[in-house]
Amino acid sequence: MSIFFIKIVAYITMFLDHIKYVLPDTNCFITEFLGRISYPLFAFLITEGYIHTKDLGKYYKRLIILAIISQIPFMLFRTFVGNFLLLNILVTLLLGLIAINIYDKIENKILGMIICVLFSLLGEFIRVDYGWYGVAVIILFYIFRKNINYESNSIEERKNKFVNLMFLNFLFILLNIVYILNMINWNVNLINNYIIKYFVCIMLSLIFINSYNGKQGRKTGYMFYAIYPVHLLILYIIGIS
Repeated sequence: MSIFFIKIVAYITMFLDHIKYVLPDTNCFITEFLGRISYPLFAFLITEGYIHTKDLGKYYKRLIILAIISQIPFMLFRTFVGNFLLLNILVTLLLGLIAINIYDKIENKILGMIICVLFSLLGEFIRVDYGWYGVAVIILFYIFRKNINYESNSIEERKNKFVNLMFLNFLFILLNIVYILNMINWNVNLINNYIIKYFVCIMLSLIFINSYNGKQGRKTGYMFYAIYPVHLLILYIIGIS
């Protein structure tokens, strides 16, 4: 499964997640829960972008410009959700990108991890979309996935790839357990059918991440960058019509 295919899945599930807010009649299992797949995929894509970009400066520039352009459409869309005083998901991705870049450059990885934790807390403090969790997922995917060899051929290399992926999956599950418990204020008595479906659908993102073949697939240029603010504006216009 290529980066191109994962991008398509990420954007489709993001749209499914968003449409229910402006068109309540569309609220069903598909829009309520399958949208949970999208953010882990975007977090995965940002780490891949960081690893493979030939010009990190331009990568930063694209994210910053898109974050600025997207903020007003995001706040307009959030008026249907109930809380529009948040920074959009591009700011979340940008914080995660900065964190893994700093981690990469620091030789003392313990210090690097501390800095990553601080960036996650910063995401919560400045109120980015997905808060501390959004930044933490990016950091997790980068630190525990960057050494996976997707072009492994030998039995030993394939075994190492499998072990590394399973360890990453385990850590991702743990992180999301903490995320879910934090959502319900650590009151396990609030765990119900809705929470279980919510959690399971987040886990479905691992199907696509584990199926990644290390290839980019079709190049899309700036097309995918434009989808985020444009779809938010379209949904807002539909919502007020």
